[in-house]
Parts: sequence; structure tokens; C-alpha cells
Amino acid sequence: MARSRAYENGRKAGDNAAGWWIQDNGGGRDTRGPSELSDWAAGLLAKMDDGDCMVSDMMSCPVNLSGEWAGDMTMQDVASLYARPLTGARLDDACSEWEEGAQDGWYNAITTHLRDLLTPEEV
Repeated sequence: MARSRAYENGRKAGDNAAGWWIQDNGGGRDTRGPSELSDWAAGLLAKMDDGDCMVSDMMSCPVNLSGEWAGDMTMQDVASLYARPLTGARLDDACSEWEEGAQDGWYNAITTHLRDLLTPEEV
């Protein structure tokens, strides 16, 4: 139970963070035309499928539990998601689940966006 709540909360955070990336990359703030965006998305998806390390670095989710930025989640915030306090290994597990969920939310939102940019011939 603890893991699924942390995972889902992290997934939402990753999905929300991806929204900012999407705005700048094929979204409302991107000035490229549909054909150029489609070609770019197809190339990026192909590199992702090939395991290109440069793309892997770019696809690393920027949200984590470091508390580096104001309002960012921390380990204490993950612990507060539960009625009973989490400590030790249970807290470590929940934090790992949160970060896994954040990465999954980030990756899934971006890959869905990239596929949406493809022209029907490229799908």
C-alpha cells in the first residue's frame, strides 16, 4: 500500500514536470512547423529506441526528492503521504517508489507527446 501511494504521487509529479518540457519541445512555445516537428519527434523516438546515451541523459526526470528548489518534494513529504509515519527501510522503499513513479510519469508523458507529433506516415 505504501509503495503504490508514493509511486502514484511521484508519477503525477513527473507528468507535471514533463508538461513544461513539452511546451518548449513541440508544444505551444515551439515555433517549428508540423512537418519539422514530426521529423524531429521521429528522430528522437528512434534514438530513444536505440538507447542513445545523449537522449537518455535528456530523458532523465528533473524532479527528485532533493528539496533543491522551493516547493520540491522531500523524503519527509513522502513520509507525510501516509497516516502512519514511515521510517528506516519503509521510508527508503517509499522514496524509491516515488522517484520511480516520477521517472515513469516523465518518460510516458514525453513519449506520448512525441508520438502525437508524428505524421500518419511515420506512425
